Amino acid sequence: MSITDMDSLILEASTQSIPLLLNLAACQLKDGQFQGAIDASTMVLKKEPNNIKALFRRGKVMFISFRSVSKSVFNRRIC
Repeated sequence: MSITDMDSLILEASTQSIPLLLNLAACQLKDGQFQGAIDASTMVLKKEPNNIKALFRRGKVMFISFRSVSKSVFNRRIC
C-alpha cells in the first residue's frame, strides 16, 4: 500500500499517527525520496495545518528541489 493510498486511513487515525508520519518524512528526506516526504508531511498538515515540523520538512524538500534546478540552469548558462 503506497503512502497516498493510506491517506484516508491516516486521516481517520488518532493523533498518534502524526509523530510516525513526521519520522517517515524525515527518513524519506534523508533517503532522497522527496515525493514521499512531501506526501507524509502533507498528511500531517491536513490534520494540523500549523505543524512546524511538517512545514519545515516540506519546505526543506522544496528548497533542495529549487537548489538543484537553479544549479542546472546556472550550469547551462555557463556552458
